[in-house]
Amino acid sequence: MKESIQTIAVFAVGIFFIYRLLTGWMSANMDVAIDSSRFHLNDQEDYLAVDVKLERGEYGTLQLGDSQVRVTYLDSTVGPPPISLAGMQRLADKEGKLNWEKIAPEPHLNLHAKEKSEFAAALKVPRNAACIIEVTFLTHRRLDGLEWLGGFHWGQRRSSSVSLPFPQEATPTSSPKPQFP
Repeated sequence: MKESIQTIAVFAVGIFFIYRLLTGWMSANMDVAIDSSRFHLNDQEDYLAVDVKLERGEYGTLQLGDSQVRVTYLDSTVGPPPISLAGMQRLADKEGKLNWEKIAPEPHLNLHAKEKSEFAAALKVPRNAACIIEVTFLTHRRLDGLEWLGGFHWGQRRSSSVSLPFPQEATPTSSPKPQFP
């Protein structure tokens, strides 16, 4: 009787772990952080630089698919079209040399356990606009050759941030004239 219960318990635990693996266990194990900075371009526009930092957790490998940054403006539904983050595709190589002109046949980058990567984008935004920055990544959990077991499914990782305009410089309406002795 005791052996039967132990066998059932071991079988149930095995089923539980297989279920967890197939439903994405450890796949969301990635931190996404956004840093942004603004620089004045002219009286009408600023440059907005977006730096996205990824840090993989301690288990497994994630394959990185498409990634986009979308910027919208507070109090407005209009904004520039979404743009891709730079450096998200694997470059082709031949005989140990990179070819910056071609994308590799398998273009997706892998983010391995405890690995960190940064990707960036830049665009022009209206100088006085408060910008809402949204970043979305498609990711796939690499099962080390067992992809057929869980099926191929792209998950999404999203994060957002806000970039406020620089404060308007105080322009006094009248200023006292300096007095010199």
